[in-house]
Amino acid sequence: MANQSNSLIEWVKHEANVRGVTYEEFIKVTQRLLNNQVLAPDFGPEVEKNIYRLYMSIKDLIDDYFALSGIKVVNRTAPNVVIIYPPNSDAPGLIIDDDPDNAPLRRRIRTLERSFILLARQLFEQKVMQAEVDSDGCVTIPVEEFKIRYTTLFKRQIHSTELGDNLSILRRLRIADYKRSELNQDAILRITPIVQHFTFEHAFKVLEELEDKINEEN
Repeated sequence: MANQSNSLIEWVKHEANVRGVTYEEFIKVTQRLLNNQVLAPDFGPEVEKNIYRLYMSIKDLIDDYFALSGIKVVNRTAPNVVIIYPPNSDAPGLIIDDDPDNAPLRRRIRTLERSFILLARQLFEQKVMQAEVDSDGCVTIPVEEFKIRYTTLFKRQIHSTELGDNLSILRRLRIADYKRSELNQDAILRITPIVQHFTFEHAFKVLEELEDKINEEN
């Protein structure tokens, strides 16, 4: 087993060097993807832009390396985004693998986090249909509106502490951005097009039908 591991490392080092990248840079890219699941240079910090450029220079090597663990790498453009999906996912990014060898990917997305992702997708689509989109393809939603829509749809009040905890998953996946220091009723969520890669269309439709039913009852 040790010999196989050493052989893999030596192969990676050689292939990275052939592409003008060090082994340490290769590790930097893989660790960033394992920890965040997403590389979104158009919506992330400057360090993410640099790591994305590194990924693009060794894309085939990274993809092959992750494929050995059954991890699927998806690279999209407009906007530029790289997403890794754990093995046996039944929905993109929403079910996390339990294999202890994939420790950064081990935690399962909680039900509340899942509902936040679905609601973000619904609000994004509605704003797009209303042509309320900025030059980067993003939409803005007041946090207070997000809370009200959540309560209406899911019949559950969101307390301030769990609001921040569960919005953090949107931030980590680059689905939405906000200023943590200003997370109050006047804060604004900026929802990015990346949300479309984290929900199946049929799940989004179920949520739409639920809201239509609520509107009819009212």
